[in-house]
Amino acid sequence: MSKNITAKLRSLLDELVETVKSTTDPFKVDVKKILDELSKLLPALRDEHLVLDSEILSHIVEVVRDQEEWVKNRSSMLVLGPFIALLKISSLSERELARDLALSWHPIVELEQITFTEIMRALNYLSTRKSFKPDFLERGELKTVGVGDLENLGILSELDLQEILDNIRQEVKRRLSGGGILEYFDFVKGESMLETFIRAYVISYLATMGELSIIHDPLKEEYYILEAPAVGEYQSIVIALRGDNYSS
Repeated sequence: MSKNITAKLRSLLDELVETVKSTTDPFKVDVKKILDELSKLLPALRDEHLVLDSEILSHIVEVVRDQEEWVKNRSSMLVLGPFIALLKISSLSERELARDLALSWHPIVELEQITFTEIMRALNYLSTRKSFKPDFLERGELKTVGVGDLENLGILSELDLQEILDNIRQEVKRRLSGGGILEYFDFVKGESMLETFIRAYVISYLATMGELSIIHDPLKEEYYILEAPAVGEYQSIVIALRGDNYSS
């Protein structure tokens, strides 16, 4: 009988520890179920069972404490989110507010229909189309263009990504050496769209590798680059490049 109780207690403890390790959500642990099982075993417990019983209760106390912290954090986020939104709205002018509303508007439902008359017009248009044949086909031959040909024409340039990565890494370290921060879009902006995309790609790579952190100011809608913390997790977020993010 004593061995059976020990086995049940050990099984409850293993189940509890494995559940805590496998999830970051403390509410995934069924505390009530474990306490009910302990209650059933309580009348039969002996002195040799108290160590396992106390260890299970200790883990349950930690889970309940984590659940309390989880609720506090989520509650603060629910309060802080709308507060930041209100602060941002109050800081916008009427024109800026109208612009942001227009940019964020997306129709939920859209109805389109085509009439019989429009179908007949389309068929008539297709039947009257003439096949287009470029005149240079009569003067020369078509041939395959390779990468070398595109480089000679200046359409494609050979990029040394490793060299670009090293240069931008050194540039970031130099500009952050004083412990400051860099405005993201000012840093990645290049002389062309290609250069801007490459600089943004390198910064994304460095952030993914944990060498940099990218943070967001929700009030000013600004993004910043800073050194990754020596202790703790670095931050990285998704940033969409716009058409005005490069010089022309």
